[in-house]
Amino acid sequence: MVLRRIENVLGRLPKAIWQAHERIIGARRVANAEKILSLYEPDTRVMVRGKSGAEVEFGNALYVAENADGLVLDWKLIKEQPPNDAGLVKDSIARMSGNYGTPDSYVADRGFSSEAISKYLNNEGVYDAICPKSVNALGERLQEPRFRELQKRRGGTEARIGILKNVYIGRPLRSKGFDHREHRIVWAILAHNLWKLASMAAENRRNQDERNRLIA
Repeated sequence: MVLRRIENVLGRLPKAIWQAHERIIGARRVANAEKILSLYEPDTRVMVRGKSGAEVEFGNALYVAENADGLVLDWKLIKEQPPNDAGLVKDSIARMSGNYGTPDSYVADRGFSSEAISKYLNNEGVYDAICPKSVNALGERLQEPRFRELQKRRGGTEARIGILKNVYIGRPLRSKGFDHREHRIVWAILAHNLWKLASMAAENRRNQDERNRLIA
Protein backbone atom coordinates (compact mmCIF):
# COMPACT_ATOMS: atom_id res chain seq x y z
CA MET A 1 0.00 0.00 0.00
CA VAL A 2 2.85 2.39 0.83
CA LEU A 3 4.51 1.62 -2.51
CA ARG A 4 1.25 2.24 -4.38
CA ARG A 5 0.86 5.62 -2.69
CA ILE A 6 4.44 6.58 -3.55
CA GLU A 7 3.98 5.49 -7.18
CA ASN A 8 0.72 7.43 -7.36
CA VAL A 9 2.45 10.63 -6.25
CA LEU A 10 5.48 10.09 -8.49
CA GLY A 11 3.22 9.54 -11.50
CA ARG A 12 1.55 12.90 -10.98
CA LEU A 13 4.61 14.95 -10.12
CA PRO A 14 5.53 15.93 -13.74
CA LYS A 15 2.06 17.42 -14.28
CA ALA A 16 2.15 19.09 -10.86
CA ILE A 17 5.51 20.68 -11.73
CA TRP A 18 4.13 21.89 -15.09
CA GLN A 19 1.06 23.33 -13.34
CA ALA A 20 3.19 25.15 -10.78
CA HIS A 21 5.39 26.56 -13.56
CA GLU A 22 2.36 27.82 -15.51
CA ARG A 23 0.75 29.45 -12.49
CA ILE A 24 3.75 30.82 -10.58
CA ILE A 25 6.51 31.43 -13.10
CA GLY A 26 4.48 31.88 -16.26
CA ALA A 27 1.60 33.68 -14.47
CA ARG A 28 -0.80 31.89 -16.79
CA ARG A 29 -4.22 30.48 -15.92
CA VAL A 30 -4.69 26.72 -16.02
CA ALA A 31 -8.09 25.35 -17.01
CA ASN A 32 -9.89 23.56 -14.18
CA ALA A 33 -10.06 20.37 -16.27
CA GLU A 34 -6.24 20.32 -16.50
CA LYS A 35 -5.49 21.10 -12.86
CA ILE A 36 -4.26 18.66 -10.26
CA LEU A 37 -6.16 19.68 -7.16
CA SER A 38 -4.94 16.83 -4.97
CA LEU A 39 -2.14 14.30 -5.33
CA TYR A 40 -4.20 11.79 -3.36
CA GLU A 41 -7.84 12.45 -4.39
CA PRO A 42 -8.19 12.58 -8.20
CA ASP A 43 -11.96 13.08 -7.99
CA THR A 44 -11.64 16.45 -6.24
CA ARG A 45 -13.44 19.19 -8.18
CA VAL A 46 -13.49 23.00 -8.18
CA MET A 47 -16.81 24.43 -7.02
CA VAL A 48 -17.48 28.14 -7.45
CA ARG A 49 -19.80 28.99 -4.56
CA GLY A 50 -19.58 32.78 -4.43
CA LYS A 51 -19.73 32.80 -0.62
CA SER A 52 -18.23 35.57 1.43
CA GLY A 53 -14.71 34.43 2.28
CA ALA A 54 -15.10 31.23 0.24
CA GLU A 55 -15.49 32.15 -3.41
CA VAL A 56 -14.18 28.73 -4.45
CA GLU A 57 -14.32 25.40 -2.63
CA PHE A 58 -12.74 22.05 -3.43
CA GLY A 59 -14.22 18.59 -3.08
CA ASN A 60 -17.41 16.87 -4.26
CA ALA A 61 -20.86 18.44 -4.13
CA LEU A 62 -23.47 16.73 -1.95
CA TYR A 63 -27.18 17.22 -2.67
CA VAL A 64 -29.58 16.52 0.22
CA ALA A 65 -33.39 16.71 0.32
CA GLU A 66 -35.44 16.21 3.50
CA ASN A 67 -39.13 16.08 4.26
CA ALA A 68 -41.00 18.26 6.73
CA ASP A 69 -40.18 15.88 9.59
CA GLY A 70 -36.44 16.13 8.93
CA LEU A 71 -35.97 12.69 7.37
CA VAL A 72 -33.50 12.65 4.48
CA LEU A 73 -35.46 11.32 1.49
CA ASP A 74 -32.97 11.92 -1.30
CA TRP A 75 -29.27 12.57 -1.69
CA LYS A 76 -26.54 12.41 -4.29
CA LEU A 77 -22.77 12.75 -4.00
CA ILE A 78 -21.63 14.16 -7.35
CA LYS A 79 -18.40 12.77 -8.73
CA GLU A 80 -17.91 15.08 -11.70
CA GLN A 81 -18.21 18.84 -11.90
CA PRO A 82 -21.56 19.57 -10.23
CA PRO A 83 -24.37 20.95 -12.39
CA ASN A 84 -26.11 24.15 -11.38
CA ASP A 85 -28.63 23.76 -8.58
CA ALA A 86 -31.61 23.96 -10.92
CA GLY A 87 -30.26 20.99 -12.86
CA LEU A 88 -30.52 18.77 -9.77
CA VAL A 89 -34.26 19.24 -9.23
CA LYS A 90 -35.65 17.01 -11.99
CA ASP A 91 -33.52 14.01 -11.06
CA SER A 92 -34.36 14.46 -7.39
CA ILE A 93 -38.12 14.66 -8.02
CA ALA A 94 -37.90 11.56 -10.23
CA ARG A 95 -36.04 9.57 -7.55
CA MET A 96 -38.40 10.63 -4.76
CA SER A 97 -41.48 9.96 -6.90
CA GLY A 98 -40.21 6.47 -7.66
CA ASN A 99 -39.43 5.68 -4.02
CA TYR A 100 -42.18 7.48 -2.10
CA GLY A 101 -44.65 9.01 -4.54
CA THR A 102 -44.68 12.49 -6.00
CA PRO A 103 -44.07 15.12 -3.29
CA ASP A 104 -46.75 17.75 -2.65
CA SER A 105 -44.27 20.62 -2.70
CA TYR A 106 -40.63 21.47 -3.31
CA VAL A 107 -38.87 24.29 -1.48
CA ALA A 108 -35.29 25.48 -1.95
CA ASP A 109 -33.19 28.64 -2.01
CA ARG A 110 -32.95 30.98 -4.98
CA GLY A 111 -30.02 29.08 -6.50
CA PHE A 112 -32.54 26.45 -7.61
CA SER A 113 -34.90 28.98 -9.19
CA SER A 114 -35.50 28.99 -12.94
CA GLU A 115 -38.49 29.37 -15.25
CA ALA A 116 -37.91 25.90 -16.67
CA ILE A 117 -37.95 24.30 -13.21
CA SER A 118 -41.14 26.18 -12.27
CA LYS A 119 -42.86 24.83 -15.38
CA TYR A 120 -41.57 21.33 -14.67
CA LEU A 121 -42.87 21.35 -11.08
CA ASN A 122 -46.26 22.68 -12.17
CA ASN A 123 -46.54 19.96 -14.83
CA GLU A 124 -45.71 17.33 -12.21
CA GLY A 125 -48.35 18.68 -9.84
CA VAL A 126 -45.73 19.78 -7.29
CA TYR A 127 -46.25 23.11 -5.52
CA ASP A 128 -43.29 25.34 -6.42
CA ALA A 129 -42.01 26.99 -3.24
CA ILE A 130 -38.51 27.75 -4.53
CA CYS A 131 -37.39 31.23 -3.53
CA PRO A 132 -37.42 33.44 -6.67
CA LYS A 133 -34.30 35.32 -7.69
CA SER A 134 -36.24 38.49 -8.45
CA VAL A 135 -36.99 40.69 -5.44
CA ASN A 136 -40.31 41.77 -6.98
CA ALA A 137 -41.31 38.16 -7.67
CA LEU A 138 -40.39 37.23 -4.10
CA GLY A 139 -42.60 40.03 -2.78
CA GLU A 140 -45.52 38.65 -4.78
CA ARG A 141 -44.94 35.06 -3.66
CA LEU A 142 -44.79 36.12 -0.01
CA GLN A 143 -48.47 36.98 -0.28
CA GLU A 144 -49.17 33.24 -0.46
CA PRO A 145 -49.57 31.73 3.06
CA ARG A 146 -48.35 28.30 1.95
CA PHE A 147 -45.24 29.77 0.33
CA ARG A 148 -44.41 31.74 3.50
CA GLU A 149 -44.82 28.66 5.69
CA LEU A 150 -42.61 26.52 3.46
CA GLN A 151 -39.91 29.20 3.29
CA LYS A 152 -39.85 29.32 7.10
CA ARG A 153 -39.46 25.54 7.16
CA ARG A 154 -36.53 25.76 4.71
CA GLY A 155 -34.36 27.31 7.41
CA GLY A 156 -34.32 23.95 9.19
CA THR A 157 -32.65 22.32 6.20
CA GLU A 158 -29.46 24.33 6.80
CA ALA A 159 -29.38 22.95 10.34
CA ARG A 160 -30.00 19.44 8.98
CA ILE A 161 -26.99 19.73 6.68
CA GLY A 162 -24.88 20.91 9.62
CA ILE A 163 -25.97 17.91 11.71
CA LEU A 164 -25.15 15.50 8.88
CA LYS A 165 -21.71 17.02 8.29
CA ASN A 166 -20.61 17.59 11.86
CA VAL A 167 -22.21 14.67 13.69
CA TYR A 168 -22.70 11.78 11.26
CA ILE A 169 -20.41 12.20 8.25
CA GLY A 170 -17.51 13.86 10.03
CA ARG A 171 -15.80 17.13 9.26
CA PRO A 172 -13.52 16.69 7.49
CA LEU A 173 -14.72 13.49 5.83
CA ARG A 174 -11.67 11.24 6.20
CA SER A 175 -12.71 8.40 3.88
CA LYS A 176 -10.28 8.14 0.97
CA GLY A 177 -11.51 7.70 -2.59
CA PHE A 178 -14.89 8.66 -4.03
CA ASP A 179 -16.45 5.21 -3.55
CA HIS A 180 -15.45 5.11 0.11
CA ARG A 181 -16.79 8.63 0.69
CA GLU A 182 -20.06 7.63 -0.97
CA HIS A 183 -20.36 4.53 1.25
CA ARG A 184 -19.65 6.64 4.33
CA ILE A 185 -22.45 9.05 3.41
CA VAL A 186 -24.89 6.16 2.84
CA TRP A 187 -24.26 4.85 6.36
CA ALA A 188 -24.35 8.35 7.84
CA ILE A 189 -27.76 9.10 6.31
CA LEU A 190 -29.11 5.72 7.43
CA ALA A 191 -27.89 6.34 10.99
CA HIS A 192 -29.36 9.86 10.95
CA ASN A 193 -32.76 8.66 9.76
CA LEU A 194 -32.86 5.88 12.36
CA TRP A 195 -32.05 8.42 15.09
CA LYS A 196 -34.73 10.76 13.75
CA LEU A 197 -37.36 8.02 13.60
CA ALA A 198 -36.52 6.97 17.16
CA SER A 199 -36.84 10.59 18.32
CA MET A 200 -40.22 10.92 16.60
CA ALA A 201 -41.43 7.66 18.14
CA ALA A 202 -40.35 8.80 21.62
CA GLU A 203 -42.11 12.14 21.14
CA ASN A 204 -45.30 10.41 20.01
CA ARG A 205 -45.15 8.13 23.04
CA ARG A 206 -44.77 11.09 25.41
CA ASN A 207 -47.70 12.88 23.74
CA GLN A 208 -49.86 9.76 23.98
CA ASP A 209 -48.99 9.30 27.66
CA GLU A 210 -49.90 12.94 28.31
CA ARG A 211 -53.27 12.51 26.57
CA ASN A 212 -53.96 9.36 28.57
CA ARG A 213 -53.24 11.19 31.84
CA LEU A 214 -55.62 14.01 30.88
CA ILE A 215 -58.36 11.53 30.03
CA ALA A 216 -57.86 9.63 33.29
